[in-house]
Amino acid sequence: MSTNKRKYGEWQKVTVAINSVSSELQTRDEVKKKWCDCKCEAKKCISVHNASMQAAGGGEGTPPLSKTDERMAFILGQRVVSGIVDDEEGDTDAQGATD
Repeated sequence: MSTNKRKYGEWQKVTVAINSVSSELQTRDEVKKKWCDCKCEAKKCISVHNASMQAAGGGEGTPPLSKTDERMAFILGQRVVSGIVDDEEGDTDAQGATD
């Protein structure tokens, strides 16, 4: 099975899981876009936080990260969050909502 077919199947499973607990049904593309939007917003918050930590000489960053942003940083991994990602680990989620 090709990578795109596997990704499509996995996004379908995520969509079914979300729709099973949601009052408003969403399509696979809507779920995928929401994930990409949340990931992008978390990266921005994490970047601002990291920059403030560096400016403070490694101290507490302001604003503090929310629990959601902390969880996203954990899920995404340090290389993705810091923006240093090689081609093999690229952000394939952002390569179109119809993959």
